[in-house]
Order: sequence, then C-alpha cells, then structure tokens
Amino acid sequence: MSGEAIAFVVRAVPLAQPRQRIRVVHGGGKKKPFAMGYTAKLDPVNAYKAAVSKAASHAMSGRDLAPQPLAFDILYVLARPKNHYGTGKNAGQIKDSAPDFVAIKPDLDNLDKSTLDAMKGIMFVDDAEVCGGQRLKRYVRPGESPMVVISRYPTEWAEAAWAERLANKANM
Repeated sequence: MSGEAIAFVVRAVPLAQPRQRIRVVHGGGKKKPFAMGYTAKLDPVNAYKAAVSKAASHAMSGRDLAPQPLAFDILYVLARPKNHYGTGKNAGQIKDSAPDFVAIKPDLDNLDKSTLDAMKGIMFVDDAEVCGGQRLKRYVRPGESPMVVISRYPTEWAEAAWAERLANKANM
C-alpha cells in the first residue's frame, strides 16, 4: 500500500446526492417487472460529481489504483444564506451572530454520497475501501468561495490518530 497522502480542492458548490427517483422496468417475455432507481440527467448534482471526478483524476495522475483501506478527510464549504449578511452600510459584511458551521441541510451523509460516488474508480476501486476519516461542513469565510477540500490517506494514519485520542482520554 502507498503511504502517501493526496490532497486537492474542488472549486464547485458542494451538492448532496438527492433521493433516487424510481421507475418500473417491464421485462420482456417471462421476465417480471422490477423497480430501478436513478438520478435525473439534468439534476445539478451531476455537474458537481463531474467536477469532483475531474479534480480527483488530476490529483491521481500517474498513480496506480489498487484496492486498499483508505481514509478521507472532506471539508465542505457552503455558500451563506442572505440573512447571514448585514444590510445598508453593512451590506456584504457577515453578521457577528451568523454561525460558522452548517447545522441544517444538506445532510453530511448525502454530501458524502455524491462526493464519494464521484471518486469511485478514480481514488478507490470500491467505496467499501473507505474505512475512516473526518468530515466537516461550514460556511464560506470572507474571501472564500464554495468548495470541497479532500485529503486521501492510508487508514493506518487515521487509526494512529484514534489510538492517540484514546490514550489521552485514559490519562485524563
């Protein structure tokens, strides 16, 4: 396994994987009809996934893809709603009362679904290889644009960090 970390930034608005639409597919002859889930072709999440795939491909250029346990740290930086900003002479200024972290939708697990789906076959063979990592979603800070910051590293590094946390807790 490669002991190297790979980090990259996706300059795109993070989008969560929407709920799948369901359609009934009728088989021919004796085949029974079955339900099939899909994401609409024009759904904006498809453009987001394409941006993640492109950035991941660029980050992986020249590296072999081999099944291995991996960890991913992912920072989702989302646009602030208008009510986070002042008005009048304070227009464009973030209010002191505006939160830093996103405690509303999109759900973190659905952001992970779209992001990890976009990296499958590029950063890892199968998403079952993702064994650890940290996630955070926050709002943009002054001078920032919405983006996703992704770090991929060997799972052993994540395990070492957990072992250190547990050892520190035992010494409290």
